[in-house]
Amino acid sequence: MGLEPIIAGGKLIVGFSDITTYLSAWTISGHLSIHGSTSGFNVNDEGWSDVLNHMMQGEIPTYHCEGSSHDKEGTAEGILIGGNLSVLLSVIGTAYDPTRIDQPYILFLEDTEEDIEHIHRYLTVLKHLGILNNAAGLIFGQWTDIPGAGCYNGNSRGGEFQGMANMIDRQFLNDLNIPVAFGFPSGHSDINYPLLMGSTAKLTVTDNSYTIEFK
Repeated sequence: MGLEPIIAGGKLIVGFSDITTYLSAWTISGHLSIHGSTSGFNVNDEGWSDVLNHMMQGEIPTYHCEGSSHDKEGTAEGILIGGNLSVLLSVIGTAYDPTRIDQPYILFLEDTEEDIEHIHRYLTVLKHLGILNNAAGLIFGQWTDIPGAGCYNGNSRGGEFQGMANMIDRQFLNDLNIPVAFGFPSGHSDINYPLLMGSTAKLTVTDNSYTIEFK
């Protein structure tokens, strides 16, 4: 499928995980999409499905989140792109590559069931391709069901790490002078707050919190 049917249809799409491929295609075609769950309305989910329901009706949220010690302060604006890290890699360099947009972008990434070595490998590819360095800002979501997640006090690729955020911070962020936020509650868990992909987003990171606004 080329981009023409997406452009002609002008339909909103909602999904995450493998749907990252479609979210990327929608973004590069100039259309909005929603990174979020396709079911779960009216369940006890701490309110994220209500936010999704409102977003689909045009009520766009502003997120205020608690920060972490790995965040990097600053402010950035750009087109929000990304989704599942391992799936995103499959579209890089294709017609559906959202990093090809001719505008500044903020990159959102999450993943599940991928160990720390795999995440390191995927991010290394993005680093060598210049995708991390060209980002105006970075937002990291949830890393869920990571094999051996509690056992990273020993050796792993690139050194000794104490968790995913620690590895990302030490291996990929030292030379980036951009705002970085960790732990946004979106991804493969019971909490999956929606993100409006392809829209202009503003990321503001302070010393103990961060804000995501959509324009």
